[in-house]
Amino acid sequence: MVRHKVVIVAQALDQLQKIVKYVNENDSEGRSRIVYDGIVGAIESLQTMPYRNPAYETEKKTKYSYRYLPKWSFNIIYRVEDNLKSCLCCNNCKCCAVTEKYRSSH
Repeated sequence: MVRHKVVIVAQALDQLQKIVKYVNENDSEGRSRIVYDGIVGAIESLQTMPYRNPAYETEKKTKYSYRYLPKWSFNIIYRVEDNLKSCLCCNNCKCCAVTEKYRSSH
């Protein structure tokens, strides 16, 4: 089985930090660790079979084809680069690994 290298861009790590901080401040430190471990685990799972997730459709034409991996109320947006055997976690032009599926009213 081919293993892909997973690359998480800096902006994605920043967004993950913000999510974890929000959960820590509004729920608990324990829950924030669960959220962090769950999202990072999902991202790391892209090392094998990254094409198992559906395409991420956008209205705008993009240079790359993106996919998404749902995790709780978040989508992990990424693209697979077969020539490099890697998965780049990003969100289109914004370069974020995780985007909220549902925006809360908080």
